[in-house]
Amino acid sequence: MPLELVPGETPEELLHVSANERVEIANYEREVEAEMAAGMLRANGIAAETGTPIIPGLAAELSLWVRKSDAALARQLLEQAAENDDE
Repeated sequence: MPLELVPGETPEELLHVSANERVEIANYEREVEAEMAAGMLRANGIAAETGTPIIPGLAAELSLWVRKSDAALARQLLEQAAENDDE
């Protein structure tokens, strides 16, 4: 059964990605950038989660994770969004 997206609401299943299923697809220095990217992916039906990598000594950048099965589409959407920003 497909997800029913309600404007202004994000279904719980789009907010978290299981650690066993996730892959990091991008890094951001600012939280607002990471959340905007995650929000765009969620609006397209892709579960996305942001957070800091759990590796001591790394800079405090934010990672963007999606399900491995969604990674190619998520990267494509992020690339398209970046191209649109450049125009």
